[in-house]
Amino acid sequence: MSADWKPIKIALLSEGTRSAVQHYVGMSKELDLTSSQTALPPPHILVAVEDRIGFFLYRFSVSGEFAGDTWHPTLHELIEQATYEFGLPAGAWSDWERIDDNLKQAYMLLLSTQRPK
Repeated sequence: MSADWKPIKIALLSEGTRSAVQHYVGMSKELDLTSSQTALPPPHILVAVEDRIGFFLYRFSVSGEFAGDTWHPTLHELIEQATYEFGLPAGAWSDWERIDDNLKQAYMLLLSTQRPK
C-alpha cells in the first residue's frame, strides 16, 4: 500500500445501531431516468483512511459487504460525520496501529476491494 493511502482509525458499531443516513449505489431517478438505485447494507465496521486528497470514511456490513463511503477534508469532519450518522462518540475510534495484526489483514482485504485504482 502506498504512503498516500493508509487506514488510520477503526470503529465497530454495536449490533442494531441505526444510521441517520441511508447510502445507495447508482444514480437517483431524479438525476437519471434510465438509472436504478440500490440501498447498501447497514454498516457495522467503520474505517477512516487518509489519502493525499483528504480522508475517506469506509463502511462495511457485519458480513464484510461494502456499505458506503464518504470523503472529508479533515479527520475531524470525518469523525463528526460518524457522530451524526451513528451517534458514535469520538472516543469510540481505535488507532489502526493498535489493533491485532490478524484483524488488520482482514480489514485490509475489505479495503483493497474499494481502494481507488
